[in-house]
Amino acid sequence: MTQRSDRSAVIDIGSNSVRLLVADMQGRTVWPVHKDLRTTRLAKGMTSSGTLGWESIERTIAALQEFRAKAGELGASRLYCFATSAVREAKNRDEFIRVTHRQTKILVHVLSEEEEAAMGFAGTGAGEYRGVIDIGGGSTELAIGSGLRPELARSVRLGAVRAVELYPPGDIADPLTMEAMRQWCVNRMAEVLPEITPLLRQEDAQPVWYGVGGTITSLACMDQYLATYDRERVQGYGLSRIKVKRILEELSHKTLQERREITGLSPQRADIIVGGVMILATLMDVLGLQVIRVSDSDNLEGYLVSRAAGETRDRLPEEDIND
Repeated sequence: MTQRSDRSAVIDIGSNSVRLLVADMQGRTVWPVHKDLRTTRLAKGMTSSGTLGWESIERTIAALQEFRAKAGELGASRLYCFATSAVREAKNRDEFIRVTHRQTKILVHVLSEEEEAAMGFAGTGAGEYRGVIDIGGGSTELAIGSGLRPELARSVRLGAVRAVELYPPGDIADPLTMEAMRQWCVNRMAEVLPEITPLLRQEDAQPVWYGVGGTITSLACMDQYLATYDRERVQGYGLSRIKVKRILEELSHKTLQERREITGLSPQRADIIVGGVMILATLMDVLGLQVIRVSDSDNLEGYLVSRAAGETRDRLPEEDIND
């Protein structure tokens, strides 16, 4: 018997951007219909203030209103919405959730650190033994395992926005600042490395590593000189550690304006890309990874798959798109 296709929408409120996925679900299979993104920089200034700024909140609410309308136009019957590290860590998170619901009628599920790591893991597929690195604006998630549920899921407070706020690279990155940023990454990874290392030393099973998120998909586009994003050419693309470090070196010697003109890099990401690539390069060093594969599917797909598989908690918010 053929299972009925069910169209749903899911929104990710991230530290750097708000993203939308509208997809048809057939069992646990996700068929993307539409993806979109708005750069809202919700985490801007949080490194020093600990709170979400009102200008960032207003940009985020505008994106949510636009995406809810788009999901309805495309025939989605349900809308899910989750938030990650910026909202999770904010002192005014409860106020953000109340204001957002009042103005958009959208219920926001704030993912815990382990949930965020697990969603990115689930989004990459349910097959081989694998490791997943998800570099966001405020945090980086790492997960290792097979199937939909990882054996290990951890979040580290390493993010592209956080990196450049703590260690501003300037118009052309200063070598001392870059080294300080790298050492910060090493120190943060030291917090979780004892848990990860035993899983990397198993003789009978070495994970295949995947990367998700805007930093790594941007790297795939830049390395292929893709003026227009092409999912087929991004999905599964291999990036070697040598290549990642070469791109980081090139980025650090360009001005902000020169980075905005790079083919394959969104101009809205040009001011934080150095931070994101530094995190990836450092993680590949620390974990001993020679190659990482790029996954276009991430926590948006993972959220829908996890719901379909019954892996998420029963209390997760759900909105009827027609309400």
